[in-house]
Amino acid sequence: MDQEYDHLLIDVKNALYRAIYSGIVPDLNRNQAMLRDVTPAHPLTTFFRFMAKYINMFKPKNVHFFWDCKQERLWRKRIYPEYKAGRDHSRAGVDVEAILKNSSEALMEMIPHLNSRSYQLDHQEADDLIYAFCRQFRNSKTVIVSNDSDFVQIAYLFNSVDVYCPMGKKKGIVQVPTVDPVIVKSLMGETGDNIEGYNKIGIVTATKIASDHKIRADFFSKNDGTMYRRNRVLIDLTLCPYLLQNLFYVDEVMVQPTKFDMKAIYDIIQRYKVKGLAGEVAQVIYPYKHVGKEPVKEN
Repeated sequence: MDQEYDHLLIDVKNALYRAIYSGIVPDLNRNQAMLRDVTPAHPLTTFFRFMAKYINMFKPKNVHFFWDCKQERLWRKRIYPEYKAGRDHSRAGVDVEAILKNSSEALMEMIPHLNSRSYQLDHQEADDLIYAFCRQFRNSKTVIVSNDSDFVQIAYLFNSVDVYCPMGKKKGIVQVPTVDPVIVKSLMGETGDNIEGYNKIGIVTATKIASDHKIRADFFSKNDGTMYRRNRVLIDLTLCPYLLQNLFYVDEVMVQPTKFDMKAIYDIIQRYKVKGLAGEVAQVIYPYKHVGKEPVKEN
């Protein structure tokens, strides 16, 4: 990929889960999960391998990490208590949530020393803050890394934004739909977030309804719009009730200077016992030192 970006935006929780799951495989004989080998890499080592790949691919001038608040504090749960309920990240024999918590704490400490910026606010999801960032910097070339389909709506709204899906059949820059993805998803619902949609409305029917206001008006003349309105509030990032606060917050973070402190990073690596990362700093940590600059060879 030969395109250079002003901003690389990372959906942290999404990336950390991928890093954790990459070290786990199902044991079909015992119907449980197990680590891939006897001495697997620490999830943060895998995470930074991912990040180094993205920095090399997109050559960003700035790197930004976005975090969810605690799930029980999400503003969407006040509207719909069942939001994201029932998600199960457990794997038999592997405490995924404990690994996520430990890795998140270490990464949160590292970022201020990585020539990067970190964003987190109470009640907010990473999605809300990423939308606010892209709106505030809509004239800058930006790439979002996540396999969360909610980010497609940002690329739909701002032609300066690309979404990169890092896994699966859709791996690569996501194609921007020609029909409003928020309307489509509000009709279909979102299984991953436990948002119910209209019965028997799939992608084809939802796209058809979303593509024509007359068809849409006819649909709602025959169907209650309550579910659609609720879903739209939950899904449409432009309707976040904290949007103005988020826009100010993005500006506050952006004016803060960044720094690269290898000693501090080493100390954190040792304290959290991040297996293997210390031996890979030249490959996966030093790229942050040169974000936005011409790379130089390390001695």
